[in-house]
Amino acid sequence: MFHPVNGRKGFDLLSPCPKLVSKKPSLDIMVQMLKREDELRLSPAIQEKFSNPDFDTIHVAEEVQKQVVSEFGFENMEETLSMIRSAPLLYPECPEVRKIPHYINFNRSKQGDLSVGDTIPNSKLAYVDGTPIDLYKYIDSYFYNNKPIIINAGSYTWLPFCAYVQDMHNMFKKYSREVNFLTIYIVEAHAVDEWPVGDPLKVSQPLSTVERCGVARSFVKEYNYQIPVLVDLIDNNFSETWAAWPIRFYVVEDKRNLVYKAQPDEKNTYDSIPIDLERFIESRYS
Repeated sequence: MFHPVNGRKGFDLLSPCPKLVSKKPSLDIMVQMLKREDELRLSPAIQEKFSNPDFDTIHVAEEVQKQVVSEFGFENMEETLSMIRSAPLLYPECPEVRKIPHYINFNRSKQGDLSVGDTIPNSKLAYVDGTPIDLYKYIDSYFYNNKPIIINAGSYTWLPFCAYVQDMHNMFKKYSREVNFLTIYIVEAHAVDEWPVGDPLKVSQPLSTVERCGVARSFVKEYNYQIPVLVDLIDNNFSETWAAWPIRFYVVEDKRNLVYKAQPDEKNTYDSIPIDLERFIESRYS
């Protein structure tokens, strides 16, 4: 999500090196290159590599881009790779460029406006059975003890979210006397009809709250998920206002005050978050 191979540097689109502006190929050539890259990434052979645990997905995507550079006859590999990855800002006169690579078009990650110290926004959500509930009402009704609240957000098709299930269960068992836990199920990260990465789940992006609740129930059932789950409505209000996609962790005190918001690490991943979150809980509440 946050890696240059996906056209990003953290939450921002990758900026082109100034010296490349004068060297960039014609818009027509770049469009052809981006379409070819998209074709390759979505091909069965590459999807199979994405799904193979023996392959690093970033490396697979990088090899696809190198193949495109070679096919189009560019000699300077590093410069051309940089131009492909920064194409949306390298060709600002053509906003359509941003819509060609599916990994940019469907990348919803953003820093967002919500910061530590802010009052958390309310959101209209649903229980996994589809019954509507406001976030504030849920917090006030079920977390009456005023303990801090750990909120994590993610989806079935974001593998790190699934990989963190055991970590979250362990923290839930270990710290449930000190803090409350709540999970918000949000818009899919790698829906098969948007940004597939060889996931055998083959989950399409839900088109209604009812559909999303159904996928959330499947996630809860498969992982025997122990933490209470609410579902973001199909308008994605929670995901948008909390900048929760593809995954995020928060800590809320006094039912409304945000005191912790997870950030990607120096490797542009959330791999260190379970450890960092537990350290935060230990230092602040234990």
